[in-house]
Amino acid sequence: METIHIDKLGNQYKIAEMTDEHLKNAINAMLNNAKVLGEFLKQDVEKVSIMDIVHGVNRKQLRSNAEKKIKAIYGKISPYIMEAVFRGMDFGQELRIAFDRTEVGPVKSLLPMTLSIEDLFEG
Repeated sequence: METIHIDKLGNQYKIAEMTDEHLKNAINAMLNNAKVLGEFLKQDVEKVSIMDIVHGVNRKQLRSNAEKKIKAIYGKISPYIMEAVFRGMDFGQELRIAFDRTEVGPVKSLLPMTLSIEDLFEG
């Protein structure tokens, strides 16, 4: 698990050594990105506007990119949240909103689970 934070200027910090404010800002930035991407994923990708055609927007490709980015954020945010918990910060509500987990309790997926043990060790 990555424990180094790289800021916009390329400076590297151990997540544990970030100031409270910097840690909060980093977590909020990731959560805000996840929220925006989540809202985009709720849009109908089959709808294509004239502007999409003119500007060469491929909504299916954008959707695929958004899905990959949300997965990346979900994987990246864990050490930040762990450090925040150590410091007594609570991002529970923000996490539930950003990752569409407004109901408390186990997730009930509508998709069939076809994951094999081997899949867990890939990539």
